[in-house]
Amino acid sequence: MIKSVFKKWPVLIFTGMFLLNAAQAQEHGPLAEFEKLKNLIEFAREVLADFGTEETRKLLIEAEGLKQKAEQAIAERRFRDARLRIEEATKLVQAALGIVLRTSAQQLRAQLDELVRRAENEVMSACCKRPRKISSTATAPHKAAASRPWGIIVLRANCWSVR
Repeated sequence: MIKSVFKKWPVLIFTGMFLLNAAQAQEHGPLAEFEKLKNLIEFAREVLADFGTEETRKLLIEAEGLKQKAEQAIAERRFRDARLRIEEATKLVQAALGIVLRTSAQQLRAQLDELVRRAENEVMSACCKRPRKISSTATAPHKAAASRPWGIIVLRANCWSVR
């Protein structure tokens, strides 16, 4: 009988420790999640101040309301309710940030496309002017050589001279 009790002690101790940790995690879990939510909302406020739309601001206001309800639930020790509200508020904030990221990426693509179009236009206009310069520069030595058939044309790094 004593042997069977000693065989069960490790199981009992382990079970007790597990239940104690679970109870502590139940209390500290929502608090840690609540702190993460507060930080996420602060970050979202900063981002939405610069890049937000009306839709994203509404999502953030709704998430802040859920954060307040979660805070009340934690104060009343209704941890399950608090955790559900924290999860819902986190999803709303993440949705708002996702909208901002997609919108910002689309705006950046549009700006990049506009810059590429401008660059192409400038290159094309420069290319239309440049061939005239190139053709006049390229034909100048031939004209000089034609006028002096005895001359030797020497080309040096885009410079030419007739000797």
